[in-house]
Amino acid sequence: MVIGGTSGIGLACVELFAACAGEVWAVSRNPQRALSALSRFGNVRTAAADATDSEALGRLVATIGPCDHAVVSIAGGAHLGPFPEFGDAELDRTIDGKLRPYVHAARAALSVLKPAGSLTLVTGMSARRATPGAASLALVNGALESLVLTLAVECAPRRVNAVSPGTTATSAWDRLPEPARRALFDGAAARTPLGRIAAPIDVARAIFALTRTTFVTGVVVPCDGGTHLP
Repeated sequence: MVIGGTSGIGLACVELFAACAGEVWAVSRNPQRALSALSRFGNVRTAAADATDSEALGRLVATIGPCDHAVVSIAGGAHLGPFPEFGDAELDRTIDGKLRPYVHAARAALSVLKPAGSLTLVTGMSARRATPGAASLALVNGALESLVLTLAVECAPRRVNAVSPGTTATSAWDRLPEPARRALFDGAAARTPLGRIAAPIDVARAIFALTRTTFVTGVVVPCDGGTHLP
C-alpha cells in the first residue's frame, strides 16, 4: 500500500511494486490522475482518501486489510522562505500540510501491517543538510526521521525505516517557471557527486530495497546522489 501513490515518488513506487506481482493499493486524494499511468497493471487498485482526515483515512485503510508493506509519500504543503517570516500561520500550514498527514498515514498503515511487514516514510535531505529558506521542511523531515527510530522499537517486529531523497524531478516543482526550475535542477546537479538530480524511480528503488531487506529497521537511507557527504 502506497499512501500518496498517484504522483511523483509514490507513483513510481506503485509501478515498481506492481511490476513485481502481488496486489498494490495506491491511496491518494485524487487517484483519478494516475489511472492512465496505472491502467496497464491488472494488479493495482486505487482508493481516495485525504491524509489530513485521520478518521477517514483509518476507515479506508481498514477496508484494504492486512498488507505486507506500506509506503508514505505525501507531498504536503510547507512554508518556504526566510526564517524571520516563519510565523504562526506558516507553522500551522507546515504542520497541517505535511507533519500531521504523515502521522495520520503512519498510524493507519501500522494498524493493518502484518507482523513481518515494513513501513517506509519518504522524508528529505533538509533534515540533515542546511538549506536556507527551508526551515519548515527541516522541521518536518527532522521530526519524521526521529519518529522512525521510536516506531522501529515500539512497533517491532514490524520494520520502520525512511528514505531521504535529495532534489527529485517531480511535478512538485511545476509551480516554478521553467527557467527557475531548470536553474534549480542544474544547481542541484552540480552539487551532487553523481552529477544529476534524482528521478522518482531512483527513490522508489531505494524504498523497494528496504522492503526486501528483512533485517534492517530504524534507519534513514539517503538517496541523494551523495549530496549529504561533506
